[in-house]
Amino acid sequence: MEGVSTSEGLRLCLGGSPPRRACRAAHPSRPPRSWSGVRAMPALASLLKRKGRGGSSEWSATRSGSEGPRMEGSDRDKLARQLSSALVLAFFACQTKSLPAAQCLVETVVEAFLEGFTAEDMQVSVALTCLEASKPILTDLEQDILVSWVALVMLTLAQLGIRPRPLAPTSTSTSQVDRQVQGMSGFVKQVLQMYMKGMDLQRLTLQQQMAGADEAGRSPSARLMQQNNLLIVLTIEVLKCLGLGADIELEPVSAQSTPTAAPASDSQETEREGLKAPSADAGVMSAQGDAPNSGLLPLDYPQSFQQNSRVLCEQQDDGDKCLSRGTSVRLLICFVGGAGFGSLLSLNALVDDLIHIYKQGCTASQVLEGLSEEEFNQSGGLLPVMDPGPGGGYSVSRELFGRWVSIVFMTLAQLGVTHPLAASATGWAWASVSDDATGASTAMEVTRLSDFVANSLRKASGSPEAMDLVERLKGKPEVAEELPRIREEAVKKALKDGGLTMVGMEDDWLSVSSSSAEVWRQLLLLVDITRAKVS
Repeated sequence: MEGVSTSEGLRLCLGGSPPRRACRAAHPSRPPRSWSGVRAMPALASLLKRKGRGGSSEWSATRSGSEGPRMEGSDRDKLARQLSSALVLAFFACQTKSLPAAQCLVETVVEAFLEGFTAEDMQVSVALTCLEASKPILTDLEQDILVSWVALVMLTLAQLGIRPRPLAPTSTSTSQVDRQVQGMSGFVKQVLQMYMKGMDLQRLTLQQQMAGADEAGRSPSARLMQQNNLLIVLTIEVLKCLGLGADIELEPVSAQSTPTAAPASDSQETEREGLKAPSADAGVMSAQGDAPNSGLLPLDYPQSFQQNSRVLCEQQDDGDKCLSRGTSVRLLICFVGGAGFGSLLSLNALVDDLIHIYKQGCTASQVLEGLSEEEFNQSGGLLPVMDPGPGGGYSVSRELFGRWVSIVFMTLAQLGVTHPLAASATGWAWASVSDDATGASTAMEVTRLSDFVANSLRKASGSPEAMDLVERLKGKPEVAEELPRIREEAVKKALKDGGLTMVGMEDDWLSVSSSSAEVWRQLLLLVDITRAKVS
């Protein structure tokens, strides 16, 4: 696979000319000091920190090199918390079957492993993250599932001969989690053998998607096996893209001995350093991604995903933009977790990041420039293990993401938060999604969204004491029983006096079943969250 190496991906995002790419690391015990992410997508770096102008960040990207000092206990605890928060955000986004979200999760585990953290360490850190949240975010069972994913990825890394960075603390933990995972060593070896015979991420993803119709009738053990297969193969693909050395060759050599995989094409033998070209059976779906069934990904999806991501990194390498590729990916993960799954934690993280880049002078349209359409595809990733929260469970899209960015920027503007480009640029608060929209329709949509923000803020600006009193009165049984009668009498009086020509009837079923109503409800929630953070 032609992945972007660690140092190259970092330079693409922070500036500087890319060095010559090496296919493998010089020595398996010396992994790269800094790294970017999967397929030129600096996912972990984006989940851990936010970059301002000049690429400065709280945690230096080259901090973990062999020349640097060993981290103190407080710094290591802080890194563990950041890693666990990144895992939780990626875990929520994974519930939508998003492949980029699954890559972010694996990439975060790789960084934790390189820093010397064990599965037990991450279990404690995730538990602390959940305990410190104002509301429950993960149940005990969901925490166990997340930790089991972490442990499986770490076991795969150990099987491949990947070792922590030279100065990373080592652990000799023999916890119950570690003992349980060690029992899966044989399973990991079998999956690695399958990979060497041609069952790479392309074929595994296609195979699982083709079996999607029978997913409901499959046993839990079969679903668990499918999940573990994908995690292990995805870990291998991540290592290839990061340029980390391994004790075994990571390139599949043949698909002839695997019954479920199609024969390898001739181009696979000559293209050893890069991604394999689409095989002969790629005719099932075109190389351009035109599939007869829109629910399936084309066979060359991993290649096109990598190429588009790398182009986006290069486009953002001019040194002038306040928004890095990593920040765009973090916003995507938070959006997928919030819109696709309904996670309030993801929504709050999204608003926090948008407020940050707003104050840095980034425009709403620049947020969309770092993401491609296919990165919003909700297929090819891990199977969901949680039920969607309120407001989740529907498809995400680039258009919806643009509206979310615009609504937060407009809310900040109407709350009086100064934008550095407010006096010199036009349209900085509007995320333009489509180029073929007419100017009149765009202006109308901008006006409608701006009025929605203004009305929402006006409604929320009432006296808190009065609003609390109204809510308390509504909660009393005697008041709740009288409300329908009072409304009916008010309508009759208005009709008699000629002051009412239209009667509005509340439809409880419509508010639950309408996707449009749910979109507007989430936009209102974004306005409320933004207002609360600014005030």
